[in-house]
Amino acid sequence: MKIPIAALTPDEINSLLNLSKGYQGKQIFQWIQRGTLDFEKMTNLSKQVRNMLKENAFISSRVENTLIDSDGTVKLKIRLKDNNFIESVLLIDKNARQTA
Repeated sequence: MKIPIAALTPDEINSLLNLSKGYQGKQIFQWIQRGTLDFEKMTNLSKQVRNMLKENAFISSRVENTLIDSDGTVKLKIRLKDNNFIESVLLIDKNARQTA
């Protein structure tokens, strides 16, 4: 079964995919954060690692747009694997409590 890696930290990516070099999880994480969905475009990874990713992982979603209001409210537009969108909002009240 393939592992959904879009919501993982670099350390979780390293651990779940048994990557031999600690920095590879961070590289993969950075590509995902930039919106890259295609493992072949992750050109600072070896061909062997990219092939392993294609066989064992998938990127299920990505942030398409981020809006930040002056009051700290953050709104995300997220593209899902099936190309549909969902929106998520993080609200911060006057006591700095956060609600998603």
